[in-house]
Amino acid sequence: MFDKHQSISSLMKAVVKKIFALFGLEIRRKIKSRNIEPTNIELPVKTRMLSGFENYHLGCGKIFIDNFLNIDQKVNTLNSEIGNGVNALEFKENNVLEHDLRHGIPAAPSSLKIIYHSHFLEHLSNEESIVFLRDCLKCLSKGGTMRFAVPDLELWCREYLSGKPDFFEWYQKTYLGEWWDSSQTKGMTFCGMLYNWGHKMAYDYESLCARLLDIGFVDVERKVWGESERIPSVSTLESPDSQRKIESLVIECRKPH
Repeated sequence: MFDKHQSISSLMKAVVKKIFALFGLEIRRKIKSRNIEPTNIELPVKTRMLSGFENYHLGCGKIFIDNFLNIDQKVNTLNSEIGNGVNALEFKENNVLEHDLRHGIPAAPSSLKIIYHSHFLEHLSNEESIVFLRDCLKCLSKGGTMRFAVPDLELWCREYLSGKPDFFEWYQKTYLGEWWDSSQTKGMTFCGMLYNWGHKMAYDYESLCARLLDIGFVDVERKVWGESERIPSVSTLESPDSQRKIESLVIECRKPH
């Protein structure tokens, strides 16, 4: 009797799946965030051609760095920040890849020495960020370094409570430009940072440290913008003239040996 019921149950499931398939639907199980694994993707041909890169600049925007594979979902217009007399079109062809990082990092496991991303993590949802950071750990070689920057939530809170307008006036003039209304309060500007620009999360050092350690990174440290013992080319990634250094929380961590 048990086998008969089991066969009927299996048959019913098969029928339901076929019905869903007729409408282009699919039955999926709900996965809890702590069980989410990095997406397994088939690397595109161009990525396989560029597999010699050991340094990845993720979410690069319009900043393209030599000796890095610069990756973004939609690469912006090339600019002078390439430097070093590099031909822009040739550089783009060989060092820049358009790819949606929510579908995984296009690199083989344990193949990268350095992963860098700046003001990218806050554009991912909480669950997406867990998947992404796990994928970073997976792609780094043993002892490899990940360095990244995000808006510093603790700094924003501290400046909000300080009663001083300087920080908020700087942000309004630097990032809001023509959208800045002189009547805008500190609270409005704070919320603008949290919810505009496609931001989905905000982080302080404590929350990032806990998450990174939980995922498996070691030697998690808060760093100074533009200074690194592990990344000699850090000044090309974090320009001393960049406005982002004022509001950024910079973190370095490693994959265990």
